[in-house]
Order: sequence, then C-alpha cells, then structure tokens
Amino acid sequence: MSILVALPSGGVRAFCKGASETILSMCDKIVNKNGESVSLSEEQRKSITNAINGFACEALRTLCMAFKEVENTPNMDTIPDNDYTLIAVVGIKDPVRPGVREAVQTCLAAGITVRMVTGDNINTAKAIARECGILTNDGVAIEGPDFRDKSPQEMDIIPRVQVKRLSGSAPLTAIQLLWVNMIMDTLGALALATEPPNDGLMKRPPVGRNVNFITRIMWRNIIGQSIYQLAVLGVLTFDGKRLFKLNGSDSTDVLNTFIFNTFVFCQVFNEINSRDMEKINIFCGIFSSWIFMIVMVSTFTFQVVIIELLGNFADTVPLSWELWLASVSIGAVSLLVGVVLKCIPVVPDKNAATIKHHDGYESIPSGPDMA
Repeated sequence: MSILVALPSGGVRAFCKGASETILSMCDKIVNKNGESVSLSEEQRKSITNAINGFACEALRTLCMAFKEVENTPNMDTIPDNDYTLIAVVGIKDPVRPGVREAVQTCLAAGITVRMVTGDNINTAKAIARECGILTNDGVAIEGPDFRDKSPQEMDIIPRVQVKRLSGSAPLTAIQLLWVNMIMDTLGALALATEPPNDGLMKRPPVGRNVNFITRIMWRNIIGQSIYQLAVLGVLTFDGKRLFKLNGSDSTDVLNTFIFNTFVFCQVFNEINSRDMEKINIFCGIFSSWIFMIVMVSTFTFQVVIIELLGNFADTVPLSWELWLASVSIGAVSLLVGVVLKCIPVVPDKNAATIKHHDGYESIPSGPDMA
C-alpha cells in the first residue's frame, strides 16, 4: 500500500507499507536512532532480514514501512517503487482460530491427510502449521519455486509435503469469479433460454432420443472459443504490463482489473455468439428478444459499476478509457472467432440420422408371444 502526502513546508512524501521482503528490496536507506536518513549497509540489511525471519519463526506476520521524498510534478500519475528509506519492521500476531487444532486432529484420525497452502513467509507458515498440528517432525515445508524446480526423481517427497507456500497471486478474486459465474450460468442461461422461437425451427429435422446433449457443432464452438480466451488471457497475464506499458506501484492491480474486465466481455460477446450454433448472422431478431437485451445491458452496467465504483468490495481499480476500449475490443473479437469456427465443417452425430419414426420412438413389440 502506498500513499502520497503533501508536506506543510512544501513538497510531497510517499509512504509505503507491505510484505517485508518486498519493501526491504525497495529500500537503499534507513532511519537511524537520531531520525536521520542514512545509507543502508549490507550488514544492516542482513540484520533486518534476520529480524524478519525471527519474527516469522514465532508465527508473526511481518510488515515493513518506508518513505521517500518525491518531486511534485503536474503530470505525476504513479508512485515510485525504489530508493525508499526504511522506517521500521513490525511483527503482527494472528492467533489461530479456536478449534482449528482439534479439527485437524479429527481429520487425521479419520485418515485424511491435511496439507497447508499459504502465501505467508515460509517460516511463518511453518510456525502456524506446527501450532495447528499440521507440520510434524518428518513432514516437509517447501516453497512453490523450489517445488517446481524438483526433478522427477526428487518428486518422491510429495507424500511428505505438509506445508506449501502459490508464491504469486491469482488474477481473479473470489468476488470477481462469482460475478463471472453469474454471467456465464445464471444470466447467460436466462438470456438464451428466453429467446423467442423462430420459423427456422420447423425446417430442422427432429432430434432423436439417442443424440448427445452436447453436439459436435457445440463442441466445435466451445473448444474454439476456449482456445481463443485461454490464449488472450495467458498473454495478458504474463506479458500484459509490457504490452500496455503499465508501470508504477499499482500496475499489478490495474493489470488484474483489466484481465477481469476482458474476461467478462469475452463471456458477454460469446453469449451473443451462442444465439445460433450454425448461422453466421447471430444478430437476426436480437432486438425482438427484450429479455436478452435487458440481460446484456444490465451486465454491461453492473460491470462498469464494479470496476469504477466498487473497488474495495471487488478488488478492482478504475481503468482508463483506453483500457476500457481494449477490453471491449478483445471481447468483441469473439464474434469474429465465432464466424471462423462456423466455417469449419462438422460431421453430424451418427445417432442424429437413425430416427425410425417421425416422433423418434421405437415401435412396441407385438405378437402371440407378447400377449
């Protein structure tokens, strides 16, 4: 967390707090006992690191606080992330919830292997795991990068791993995933299920009872759109900052919000694609389906509210108009992807043509033996 504060004597000061390892790496100076900012020596850096590890071994979460004098310029839109002066390191006790140790013991007695996955400092994680009864003497605590660097021959430690630290964070939070799930399932199903019938339905052959619920045409569209969305979101996740020239202390939050926004609009435009599985013109009769239009407009409106106004609740930050335009444009490409996919021929399901009667049912057995 960073903030800019205007000083009474003029000028601006940036204050920053956060994970100890991250903030310490941003500092090249430290406040001495006289309150003066002096150069941070390597010996002092090692001493501070040892203090952080000591706190962590006592199951304390640690925070570093730092500040920096910055030049107040009219076009300043980001907070610097280097050359800070370290103020202090604090340890926060986060007591284990009552009943956790007993719950862990109950699971172990039932034959359930309990493992802890956390984003805390590895020493903090080990101390908490011991306090909860998760980490035993023969257990292993390991960090994600170390685990991924293991060779196949070294993977025999997996049964002994009891604590693992998903360094990094997911681009979408729980609230954002819930909203996406509502768009894809609840609102999407409501929009498509209330589509009015059209004359083209009577020109289609009857559907046999043995036909798969998800047809090959559906699989074509699902797989094609999934490949497009995975490719786009993968590029944004791993190279989005460079592509959109995002920098500053809030660049990660902006990128994650942009990824969330883009994912939502991919789903919105794919709902329009899903109005017809085979025809290219998916806009035919769209304005006569008033429920579909209400769902689309409501989704767009709520998305704007979530991004621009509900930052604290949804873990988002406001986006510039350029990023909004990029999100909508990337989502709209789903329409072009749908056109390309519908040009790919698909062999009809085998069971679709094996209809013996006009109603799709087999005849009832008859004869003396069936009397």
